[in-house]
Amino acid sequence: MGLIELVHLGAGAALAAAGWLIPRHIAGARRIAIAALLLDALPLALGAGLLALATGRPVFAGVIVLALGAGFALADHTMRQTLREPVVFSESGLASFARAAARRRGRRIAPAGTERRAL
Repeated sequence: MGLIELVHLGAGAALAAAGWLIPRHIAGARRIAIAALLLDALPLALGAGLLALATGRPVFAGVIVLALGAGFALADHTMRQTLREPVVFSESGLASFARAAARRRGRRIAPAGTERRAL
C-alpha cells in the first residue's frame, strides 16, 4: 500500500470521525468511559468501513458519513431549539400515525402551511 492510499484512508477516517463528533457536540455529550465511546462510534465506523470496502473510496465513505452526521445534528439542533427536546427516531412515524388516525375518524390533515384560514 502506497503513501497516497494511506492518505486516502486517513482522510476518510477523519471525515467519518467528524461525522460522529458533530452530533455529540450539538447534544452536549459528556466525556464517558472508553467502552461507551467505542460503542457509540461503532455504527458510524461500521457504516463507513462497509461503504469504503464496497466502493473502494474511503474519502467518499467519509463524506457520506459526515453528511449523515451533519444532517442528524441539524435536525437535533432544530428540535432542541424549538421543542427543547432531542430527536427521537419514533417521531418520524408520528405524522403517518396522525394521518391514519384522522382518516379513521373521517377527517383530513392538511400538510403544514396549506390549511385555510377563516376570514
